[in-house]
Amino acid sequence: MARIFANLILKHGNSADLDISKLQPCEPVFLTDTNKLVIKKLDGEIATFDNYKNIVKTIENKDYLTGYAILEDGTLQLMSGDKVIGDPLSIKAGIDGLSVEVEHDEDTNVYIMKFYDSSGKEIASTPLPATGGGGGTVMSTLKVRNLMSSNSLIIPYTDEEADVTCILKYSFSSTDSDGTQTGSGTAVYEVDGIRKLSETVRQGNISVDIGKYLRKGTTNTVKVTVTDSDGNKKSLSYSVMTTVNKLVSNYPTLSKATSTVNITYTPVGYGTKTVHFLVDEVEVATKSLSSSISNREQIQSFSMTHGSHIIKIYMTTLIDGYAEEVVSNTLQFSVMYCESGNDTPILLVEPITEEKVLQYSQLPINFMVYDNQTAEHKVDCYVDDKKVTTLTVNEEKSTWKYRLIDAGKHKFKLSFGNLTKEFTVDVNEVDVAKAEESGLKFYFNPANRSNSEENPANYTFTNEDGETYDVAFNNIKFIDGLDGWTGNSLLIPVGSSIDFNYKPFEDDVNTVNGKTIEVNFKVSDVYDYDTNVISCFANDKGIFITPNNGSLAISTNNVVDVQFSDNEDIKISIVVTKRNEAEEGKRQLVYIYANGVISGVLKYSTNDNFSQINASKVHIGSDNATVEVYNARFYNVELSSYQILDNFIADAKEPSLMIERNNRNNIFNQNNVVDYNLLPKETPYLIIRCPELPQYKGDKKTDVSGEFVDKANPNKSFTFEGAEFDVQGTSSAGYYVKNFKGKFKGGFTINGEHQDNYALTDNDLPVATFCFKADVASSEGANNTMLMKLWEETTPYKTEQQKADSRVRQAINGRPIVVYWENTNTGELSFRGKYNFNNDKSTQDTFGFSEGCESWEFLDNGLSLTEFSGDDFTNWKSAFEARYPDGNENITNLKRVVSWVVSTDTNQATNKNLASPVTFDDVVYNKDTVEFRLAKFKNEFENYFIKSNVLYYYFYTELFLMVDSRAKNQFLTTYDGTHWMFLIYDGDTALGIDNVGKLKFGYWLEDTDQVNGQDVYNGQQSVLWKNVRQVFTDEIKTIAQQVISNGKLNYEYVRDAFNKHQSAWSEAIFCADTEVKYIQPYLAEGTLAYLDMAQGSKQSQRDCWLRDRFQYINSKYNTGSSKDKYITLRVSQPTTSTISVVKPSTDMHITPYKSTYVNVSFGQTIKQEKGYANKVTDIVSTLDNPRDTPLYIYNAESVKSLGDLSAAYIGYCNIASATNLEDIIIGCDKEGYYNEFLTTLGLGNNTKLKLINVRNCTNLSGEINAKGCKNIEEIYADNTKISSVALPDSGRLKVLSLPNTITSLIIKEQTMLSDFTISSYDSIQVLVLNNTPSLDSLDIVNKCNNLTNVALKNIDWTLDSVDVLEKLADLGGISDNNSATKQSILTGKVHINKIQSSLLKKYNRIWKDLTVVYDLLIPEFTVTFVDYQDKPIYVEYVEQFKTATDPVAMGYIDTPTKPSTVEKNYTYSKWSIDFTTSVISDTIVRPVFIETTRQYTVDFYNNTLVNNGKVIASYIVDAHSGCVYDKDLPTRKDLESVGTYFLFDGWDKTTTDVVQDLQVFPIYSTCTVPSVPRMYLNKDKLQQGIAEGVYKEVDGVKVGVPQYEYLYTNDPEYTSCYTFEEFYAICRSDVFNEGYDIDNIGVKHYHMQVGDQIRFKLDSTAVIGGDPYGKGYGIIIFEVAGFNVYELANNDDFGEYTGQEIKAKFSDELELQGKSEGLYLNSKNGYVYHWSGAELSDKITQYMAHIRFRMVSADSLPPSNSNKKYGHYISQTAPMIVNNIYGKAWNSYGWGDDSQNYKCYINKLLNDGVDGVNVFNLLPSKLQQVIIPVKVKSSKGYIQVNGNWQFNNKAVTSVSKLFLDSYAELWGSTNVPYINEMSKWSSLVELDSGGDVCKVNHYSNLINSYTNMRRVDLGIGASPLFGATRSPSTQDGGWGFAIIHMNNGNATSDATIGSGSYKRNIAFGFCI
Repeated sequence: MARIFANLILKHGNSADLDISKLQPCEPVFLTDTNKLVIKKLDGEIATFDNYKNIVKTIENKDYLTGYAILEDGTLQLMSGDKVIGDPLSIKAGIDGLSVEVEHDEDTNVYIMKFYDSSGKEIASTPLPATGGGGGTVMSTLKVRNLMSSNSLIIPYTDEEADVTCILKYSFSSTDSDGTQTGSGTAVYEVDGIRKLSETVRQGNISVDIGKYLRKGTTNTVKVTVTDSDGNKKSLSYSVMTTVNKLVSNYPTLSKATSTVNITYTPVGYGTKTVHFLVDEVEVATKSLSSSISNREQIQSFSMTHGSHIIKIYMTTLIDGYAEEVVSNTLQFSVMYCESGNDTPILLVEPITEEKVLQYSQLPINFMVYDNQTAEHKVDCYVDDKKVTTLTVNEEKSTWKYRLIDAGKHKFKLSFGNLTKEFTVDVNEVDVAKAEESGLKFYFNPANRSNSEENPANYTFTNEDGETYDVAFNNIKFIDGLDGWTGNSLLIPVGSSIDFNYKPFEDDVNTVNGKTIEVNFKVSDVYDYDTNVISCFANDKGIFITPNNGSLAISTNNVVDVQFSDNEDIKISIVVTKRNEAEEGKRQLVYIYANGVISGVLKYSTNDNFSQINASKVHIGSDNATVEVYNARFYNVELSSYQILDNFIADAKEPSLMIERNNRNNIFNQNNVVDYNLLPKETPYLIIRCPELPQYKGDKKTDVSGEFVDKANPNKSFTFEGAEFDVQGTSSAGYYVKNFKGKFKGGFTINGEHQDNYALTDNDLPVATFCFKADVASSEGANNTMLMKLWEETTPYKTEQQKADSRVRQAINGRPIVVYWENTNTGELSFRGKYNFNNDKSTQDTFGFSEGCESWEFLDNGLSLTEFSGDDFTNWKSAFEARYPDGNENITNLKRVVSWVVSTDTNQATNKNLASPVTFDDVVYNKDTVEFRLAKFKNEFENYFIKSNVLYYYFYTELFLMVDSRAKNQFLTTYDGTHWMFLIYDGDTALGIDNVGKLKFGYWLEDTDQVNGQDVYNGQQSVLWKNVRQVFTDEIKTIAQQVISNGKLNYEYVRDAFNKHQSAWSEAIFCADTEVKYIQPYLAEGTLAYLDMAQGSKQSQRDCWLRDRFQYINSKYNTGSSKDKYITLRVSQPTTSTISVVKPSTDMHITPYKSTYVNVSFGQTIKQEKGYANKVTDIVSTLDNPRDTPLYIYNAESVKSLGDLSAAYIGYCNIASATNLEDIIIGCDKEGYYNEFLTTLGLGNNTKLKLINVRNCTNLSGEINAKGCKNIEEIYADNTKISSVALPDSGRLKVLSLPNTITSLIIKEQTMLSDFTISSYDSIQVLVLNNTPSLDSLDIVNKCNNLTNVALKNIDWTLDSVDVLEKLADLGGISDNNSATKQSILTGKVHINKIQSSLLKKYNRIWKDLTVVYDLLIPEFTVTFVDYQDKPIYVEYVEQFKTATDPVAMGYIDTPTKPSTVEKNYTYSKWSIDFTTSVISDTIVRPVFIETTRQYTVDFYNNTLVNNGKVIASYIVDAHSGCVYDKDLPTRKDLESVGTYFLFDGWDKTTTDVVQDLQVFPIYSTCTVPSVPRMYLNKDKLQQGIAEGVYKEVDGVKVGVPQYEYLYTNDPEYTSCYTFEEFYAICRSDVFNEGYDIDNIGVKHYHMQVGDQIRFKLDSTAVIGGDPYGKGYGIIIFEVAGFNVYELANNDDFGEYTGQEIKAKFSDELELQGKSEGLYLNSKNGYVYHWSGAELSDKITQYMAHIRFRMVSADSLPPSNSNKKYGHYISQTAPMIVNNIYGKAWNSYGWGDDSQNYKCYINKLLNDGVDGVNVFNLLPSKLQQVIIPVKVKSSKGYIQVNGNWQFNNKAVTSVSKLFLDSYAELWGSTNVPYINEMSKWSSLVELDSGGDVCKVNHYSNLINSYTNMRRVDLGIGASPLFGATRSPSTQDGGWGFAIIHMNNGNATSDATIGSGSYKRNIAFGFCI
């Protein structure tokens, strides 16, 4: 729970009691009772505080209530100042965000408690009345208010690297009780709970930018806490979301395009985005993206024209809650667009996006060119109209790199033919030191040099004396990426070199001139660390630089040198000072610098001579290393350290580094003294003020004052007085510059406050005594302090004191500083050098010492006591000194532990019997043997020592080769008097250096090694450490693995830690330090003793040593990179026949590149041997009969050679991690040898690999990828199955032996290749030979019979014929980046005797850089075959009077085509010439085409392709013809299962004029059911409902009155309850059966009921009755007659259930009413509803037509007769059918019989059409769609049988869409045949007990009374009471309709309808 301060301030007088229980509730914040305090937050959350009575008690005790705080355990504690009030209160819920203030109204003496939310807004207040007399006072009132519009902020940013800007605004005020301001306060800013900033703030409005502290791309919680001068605090909280808004793209910024440019980009960020696209500054498109689209790649296409173009893309974003539109970064792409066939040259230069660039930076100018006439192009480059270089480039991306030497505006120009591009660059001046030019004899500067220059192998320098010197380049090919100029360096690979034709040692130094030599370089790919990479050496004098050492020799034994690391940039400077004959010995010095730091000093004598006999030039390069040279300077004068630093600064690669170097070294005042005011903030300094510094140990100086200044951490700065300073150290006490021990007895003053003690860091305990180490013998000033720090960080053991207080240490801590001494007598201030401000070993608190602890310092080496080889304590004081307690002489405990260790000394084993047998580890020992003593040491060790500490001490001193920490400098310590441990101390002599700081000990040395006959370690014979090593080997390994895996004991971490420590001291400080500590003693006292100690920072040396040491130790313990980087082999047992040639063996013979432990894993067994650089290490295998067994060789980076592996029969080999491997020999050339197992050879960047041998590895296939093996010399791959060898693009390859399976042979720039063999050329398809002078390219081409792609450069052939050229002309090529091209590539020269003119033109065209020389040119005519546009498609060259050939017939070209037009197709017929006619001139031949009319295909689909639409009709039509769909309308049913239906609404395309192939898709209307009915009731039902009391009036309003007149209508004069789509969905679903109580009055409403009506208005073309009234429209009305009456037409199996089957299935439930299963009768309405049985109900749903509609009116006008309400009749005056149908017989098969293919006339009239009239087609189209065909039954009626008419009761079926009612439907019946005309599944029928139809009930809306019966027609006519049905009449002899009488229901017969006065009513219906 966060801490929350309330600033609640109350005080009560003696008689004033605050009765908390009487506080008034104040919603929404404050509620009280006698037991609890309840706070309700603004968001409604409740926080409850128990134990409320404690508050009451507290206030009664008259305490000040100054605040409350939330404790870490989640309780609330009231406070009075620093005093705790009452018990902590339990919190039931959090109250984060609330703050409280109390204000005092002096007029009313009322305290008002106010509550504020997290933004500072007041949200509630309540008075706090006091009871009783007395008064109160209020202390200061603090107010902090948010001035932002919200405390939730959104901060967008576009730059991932730059800080965001986030300004917070708030106000602060603090006043005391009389309104007086209390002064400034302190503001603390926290981000996500972490303190980021603290500042003093004045009262008023405050703005602060906290952007740089925010985390990007997330929400930050920012808290501002203001504290006033009285200690009151108040906080504001902000939620700040930082959101990136940018565009990113991987598309190349410079590219060539030949088709549409498709640029991919990714928008990143929150908000609604608009992306803008510009081409050549014109916006061509925009694209809107929603907020959700972020980090999703997009693509934009651009159409371009031939030429150069600039595309820009940027994004604008609107972010909710952020007022301004945010503009992103702009992406910019330069595109060179090359149209096919357009030869116009193009020059594209990528714009320089930086408005200003820094001086000395290297400006990369990227460009591309296009010129179809040549393959290589020359581009002139100008600066300020002066040509500086000419580059030779191809059409790929090229870069002109130019270093900006001069500040100001400069004009750059690139010129390509007649094209130029100019631009201006504004170069900002960089105010830094400039390189020294005076006395410069030769300067090698690769800046602005390029391999693409016309003459890259040329360099000259002319000095100020007019002397010119040049450079010789040896075997440098100037290929980018491989060697030569890089723009700021010269890369000299292995086997190449240069020579400066300048001889620096041609003359000697004199009293006028000295010498200075500087070389800035890097060494890599080292094969031999003794090789000279830079030398100018003769007669045992001069300079010689190896990969790790730079030296200047005056003579054989007079050498000054410096060590450094390979693979790192290093600048070596050598300065020989001029002679000083007048003052012998003074300043006749040689200095050597490393990266601007003096790193070696040598005194030379007057007799020494630096001149060489036959003086040598400067040679750079080696056969055993790669050298990269950045610059070199040679002076004939000595440069001072200041000038060397200036050069070091000026030679920085980048201006930012230049500025950084300059700033940190700009520390000298005008007197060249290090001025502490100029020191960078990273360099703290100490000024010691006293009359004299102490000169020897015990020379204590008291009353010392001074100050320590830490600019970066001002809170750590202090001043002091009354301190005591003394010399510290033993041997160092005699040095010219002393260490000091300072006892600050007068304390420290920090920020004006006195403190007795001081803590070095926040992680240290404060103490008053410190040590200031000058580190004279360790000039780097880092070893001791940093090794102590690293111990503290990494030791796995912590003392109990450390566990109790983490500030307690086992090793001293220290900080790098600079020390000055101010002589208080003279006021003179002097620089005393760099120091380390360390803990002193005497400060017991630092180490947690207390009573009972002991700590003993080991004083010397070589003593029996300090080496635990003897326990004679007679002279113990010479061996030990008590560190704690100081002056302790009680050696009891010390003697006990020493004596025990001595008793385990194996050298003193007597082999005599023990006093009694002793058992250790189940072994009984009877004699004092070596084994007994080691067992004793192991088993009793933890009785005396803390094991984990001692073992780690061993490992730690081993890892860092701390050779002086195993005897002297040990601090044996106990915290309990019994168990001892070692505290680490004095790490100066470590990391390979000796006690004068010289690198002496190699990284490979251990405590078992000797150097020059002497032990490496002091104390190497210590009994303790010998026993530890021998007994606890495994435990030491375990500890090593543990601590290394923890992440801090690795090379990178340790390197960076050391370098960070030293970064407080600039190069200038190191040089000044050298002058004070090492040169001044020589100048002042003439002593040379200190010169050898002047080793500088040793940074590069240390980096190199640490790198190798960690690799070595990792190999010993199989940890870190040694474990992670390994070689993988898989070995197998070969066949018997092979064994006789090479005996199988998996023994390993490994040569390390550097000394290391060789670890080989044979299966599950690891074997280890120590190996030495360049010496074979043999590892005996543990494998027996291996079968594809893995073998791992760890520490791969240290392997130089694996030896001959042919006997191991390798099956898999991966050496990618073996970056120093020089050979891999898997194969063998012995006769009969073969390796059938090898299938994989994995190579990587094995830059030093010289040899690959896989000979006779018969199953090795694929490619050998040696691309990363840039120094490969020999490859033997014969008798393998490889297809190619990927070689480096340049190199030193000498031997290449290949098999006959090679398909790709690519060899580039391998000028040394002289031994090339291949078994056969037959498989070669790809051939690339580039500058391989020793290979006969013509011979190779002639031998290759299956070539497909060829690139041959710099050829020089003499040919007898053009055959080989013709062969090559038909092939593709290979570009410089190894991608295939359409045309082969040849450059160079070819000589031929004779050639046809056409071939010459052809070769000149396809090979622009090939020169063809001929003796005879044969003339020819050109026969050009063109296409329909007269564009050439084939050219034949024909000699005069010869005939041309048909290129189509010959298969040379495809058959010509001509694109079809909209109207026509064209088919090739022939050419326009006769091929039997001779050619006598240039001829153009055209194709002849036959023209035909074009046709198109129109496909109609039933759905879209997305919805799996299928073709339902397909038509082929002529162009411009129409296409009419004449099939069934399409339907869509895929979503019907979820209640969504579809109606066809037309087609998506017109097909009246077809001019293309069309896919025509239907348009559907979506139909869904409304959620509830819309209360439609037909009027009859409404009236009936009102009469029955179903509806009622409420407050005069009729509840349930319908809002609509029709269920559906398209007549705008009437209201429609539903849309047609809703109406259709209701019909299709079952919801019409579901009732809804919409009014909540117990009345259910339905979507549809019987009697509901639908009304259609018909247009004039579909008026039923022919529109006799001429009104142009008609009306037809249908009503719902019933549900589930007719079976669907497709119901083939619904009738399978017979009555008997139904009876059997539901026999137990036939009589049940309303049960869940079975048939049931519902007698309420007198007829059967539905079955409730699930199966039958499902079948009804599937197979019954849901709704039956019947026509109730069909009029052209509203009825003129008021009685005419429904239906229509057939008459001659107003016929329903336009034709007179008088005399149309009903015939003898009823309504229709599909089995007889028979339909009656009316059936045909309604459904199929008769006499040109089809009633169905006259219905509205939407209605037509939804009407479904059903099975319509009628009796056969009267039929003739043997000539007699007989009535047939059998019901027959006709599938119909429109049909007439049956007799039974209208009147009901129990009679045959009428009951046979009904489906037994119909809702109108009743079934008997057998399940057969026994009764038919008429439609429920037909009421059986004359007055109320729903008639078909009540209008005019002779027989208005009669209506026709589809049922045949049963009257004797009748063969027509059953005519129903509307009054009594009797049926009569009528064979005809519509005759005269016999008008019969016809009302048809349908189902949906």
